[in-house]
Amino acid sequence: MKLVSTLNCVTVVLAVALSSASSSSRADECDDIITALKEHGDRVPLKEAKTPPEFCAAVGRLHGIMVSIREIAKQCFDEGKKRDDTMKDMDEGMNGMQSLLDTRCK
Repeated sequence: MKLVSTLNCVTVVLAVALSSASSSSRADECDDIITALKEHGDRVPLKEAKTPPEFCAAVGRLHGIMVSIREIAKQCFDEGKKRDDTMKDMDEGMNGMQSLLDTRCK
């Protein structure tokens, strides 16, 4: 639960910080944030997980990163293809991670 609270807090802070930026620079900042989160996700040791708790923890981390990216895209990008594609990609990834959690992390 602490991870969820932290992610919600990060999302709120980002929303407040970005609300005063211009649309163009805000989109650039959002791109940078999303890139950083994706790079962080690339470092999650999912393939190296040797035990069920390690695997489930890695899947949970990836799911949380995807939730964050989706929310950032929703709040930062203007309606259109970029926003829709990012949100769709994250929805698909989140569904995959949720399926893994539901089947392997009971």
